[in-house]
Amino acid sequence: MRDSQALRVVEAVPLAAAGAAPFMLLVGLATASPFAMNAMLPALPAITTYFGTTYGVAQLALTASLIAFGVSQLFLGPLSDRYGRRPVMLAGFSLFVIGSAIAAVAPSISIMILGRVIQAAGGAAGLVLGRTIAHDIYGRSRAASAIGYLTMAMALAQMLSPWFGGVIATALHWRAIFWFLTLAGAALFAWTWVRLGETHPPMAADQARGFMPIVANATHLFRQRSFLAAAGNMAFAAGIFFAFVGTAPHVVQAVFGRSAMEYGLWCILPALGYSLGNFISGRLSERLGARFMIRTGMAVAAAGIVFLWLLADWQHPAALFLPMIVLAASNGMTIPSTMATAMNASPTLAGSAAGFSGALQMLVGAILGTLSAATAITSAVPMLAVMTLSFVLAAACLWWMEV
Repeated sequence: MRDSQALRVVEAVPLAAAGAAPFMLLVGLATASPFAMNAMLPALPAITTYFGTTYGVAQLALTASLIAFGVSQLFLGPLSDRYGRRPVMLAGFSLFVIGSAIAAVAPSISIMILGRVIQAAGGAAGLVLGRTIAHDIYGRSRAASAIGYLTMAMALAQMLSPWFGGVIATALHWRAIFWFLTLAGAALFAWTWVRLGETHPPMAADQARGFMPIVANATHLFRQRSFLAAAGNMAFAAGIFFAFVGTAPHVVQAVFGRSAMEYGLWCILPALGYSLGNFISGRLSERLGARFMIRTGMAVAAAGIVFLWLLADWQHPAALFLPMIVLAASNGMTIPSTMATAMNASPTLAGSAAGFSGALQMLVGAILGTLSAATAITSAVPMLAVMTLSFVLAAACLWWMEV
């Protein structure tokens, strides 16, 4: 009953807050952390040399930030449900600016890693709450479409940020990357302060009291099959991509004998496929429905898996990256709708649903990426097997959603 009452409030929010959050602001907030995550990757060798450390230690700047990014999502969603989207977003981007500045002036590799952790934990607010605010503003019927466009922008940011970071590090210094992120984060904070109104409906008095933010919200959501099935489908669909990303550099360079530069150029293709899938989701999900987009995306993924195995004996990057265009497009079609479906499971806890499902996605991706990297030593076949396993599990979640 409480959810049905809250749903009427949420559906009314677009009329009251349509101008409270310009869509381009949501795009900037949602893409900040993915952009920051990848922009420093080309500078890792220079950072290793500068601090006189090993590449493995320097790479902790990526690993630790991924962990912080995933864990923080568990807290950001519930906190936004309790205290509102605006204060949590502002607090998150305060941390993003502070973390970026710490990394920019870090006197040691450990301080730089600490800055990256703070940056990632704060920047996750843009991803989690950007989707949640889109859900608040556009309502159930248009949320998947809006999230699709947000995800397309994130894919473009991930595609362009390594190139941008490489140019900055080469022309100036690796610290300039973090100074740019500091200034960009400060600009987004100011824009949020001026233009982002509160989009979350008031929480009932009995909810505001007590220990709702984490345990109670999680208990409520994880008892609902609709949430579990949607979150599981999203996590395992994305797991196909994580299993690939975790191992493809080794396969292309060590197994196929290609250069790192060639690998980087091939990586543009999946990003374009993902953006295409997001574009299709943005254009069609409102008209055809989230469930239709999930089914269609999984059918496209099945075709991509078959394509992968048909080319398995061809020792060439195209054997991986051409099917990955199809698989990335399927992710772009599926993930916005599964996220919207997960948030619709309990409209009063949309922020919590976004946070928990995002954290689950990162956990599954980390496990599958590690498994894939640990097994694909001399062949791409183990990686293909892990990707296929992830697809089967995603399909099982879709079946559970349908029954």
